[in-house]
Amino acid sequence: MKAHKDKIASMTRKAAELEAFVADQMATVKGSKEVIDCFGDMGGARYNNLKLPQSRSGFEKMPLHDQCRLHGCKPNQCLEIKRTCKVPFTMEAPEVMCNVHRPNGTFTCVEKVGIMSNNAMSFGFGIAWMVIGVCAGCAAIGTYSRQYYQNYQQNVYDHSRMDD
Repeated sequence: MKAHKDKIASMTRKAAELEAFVADQMATVKGSKEVIDCFGDMGGARYNNLKLPQSRSGFEKMPLHDQCRLHGCKPNQCLEIKRTCKVPFTMEAPEVMCNVHRPNGTFTCVEKVGIMSNNAMSFGFGIAWMVIGVCAGCAAIGTYSRQYYQNYQQNVYDHSRMDD
């Protein structure tokens, strides 16, 4: 019986070493990360359903997403779920053992990150359009003034000829 228990312990230890070795050598993705916004509304969302926490207030009175309520997150937080991918050759038969506990992910409440919808390129284009608009406005005022001055000169000339 002791030899049998020692063999099981040795196989369990070696299986963990094999799994760690294969996981280190994997050329594929080792895990996935999913982020759920805890703010429970579905309308008006932007940026892949992540709301803008810096431009909104009153989150504490809004509904929570079911997963966030389950894991104790607040409405102004996000729930981050990290899952490890299957390790080939060790998590498939004949290597896999039924009694090995495999977690289905780690759940963490994280603070929201502020998202700014403007970037440097749009700021530069805005300034360029303002400069172009000012130049066009000045040109319009100059053209109007010139035409008004020419009409004024023509009227003065016409009145001076009538007086003669």
